Amino acid sequence: MVGKNRNKNQLNNGLPTTTNISRKSKIRYLLVRGENYEKQMADLLQSLSLYARRNGKLRDAGDIY
Repeated sequence: MVGKNRNKNQLNNGLPTTTNISRKSKIRYLLVRGENYEKQMADLLQSLSLYARRNGKLRDAGDIY
């Protein structure tokens, strides 16, 4: 349940809405909608990267353990 609580906190912290959408639902939305796929995928990757950097979860492939 930690993940759900974290998402609730994200919704209340005033960040832009693109970072408030959970990764799974945003990906699902893009796959179903299929419009402007390249631009939306670039936006998705950028928002995931910003989220990871903000939370210290961005690692190199060699850091997996």
